[in-house]
Amino acid sequence: MTTQELLEIIQRHNIQAEADKDGDIHFTHEDISMTLLHDDDDPNYISLGAGFEDIDEELHEACYALAAALSQTYKVGKVIVYDDDEGFALRFSVEALVSPEIFDRDLPRYLDIVTEMIADFFDTAAGEDGE
Repeated sequence: MTTQELLEIIQRHNIQAEADKDGDIHFTHEDISMTLLHDDDDPNYISLGAGFEDIDEELHEACYALAAALSQTYKVGKVIVYDDDEGFALRFSVEALVSPEIFDRDLPRYLDIVTEMIADFFDTAAGEDGE
């Protein structure tokens, strides 16, 4: 699939989106900034997700266990923890091999999975933080 095909499908779902020079597509869904990562060298692979950088330092240690638990629970979704010299961040995503038909059919499901994972993660983190 091309970036243009992906962009057109996203827009058919009434989502305002735009592509950058690298072929990644950026949009907002349910007040969450999301990015569809796509590379013309691997045209059928997509990673749809959202990243968060401002994570309370007190939650950093719990993030690893929560990320692993959610990745296992959601099966097709995953939570990646980045902890390096650039800082601490999380990325919630769904990765898939898609055709135009599959992407059009499953885009609402991908969006639901990502937003549910984010809500579950932060709800659980807030509960653990309050113990």
